[in-house]
Amino acid sequence: MFINLVNIKNKGIVYIFLNCIIIIIFSILYWIADRLQIEDMNDPWYYWLYFSSITQTTIGYSGIVYKGEPGVNIMTIKSNILRSCVFLQILSVIIMNGYFLLF
Repeated sequence: MFINLVNIKNKGIVYIFLNCIIIIIFSILYWIADRLQIEDMNDPWYYWLYFSSITQTTIGYSGIVYKGEPGVNIMTIKSNILRSCVFLQILSVIIMNGYFLLF
């Protein structure tokens, strides 16, 4: 299957498809990481889908603020598991872009 993705003439479609798959996978990972936290901040899955999509497109998540406390960024209150997932997702963006630039 992976070799067939390389031989497709329209690599833009493959690129968009892989981005969508990665967004869904990481949104599930973020949701699981949120459920594993001790704090009572269980956000719905669609929240993490939004978070994953803005991370995958590298727009940034600085606009996401914790409810009730203005000026507190979401990354200051979330767990190290979530921060690790964000790092891996951004790393996947770099690897995927590098791959599509080479071929």
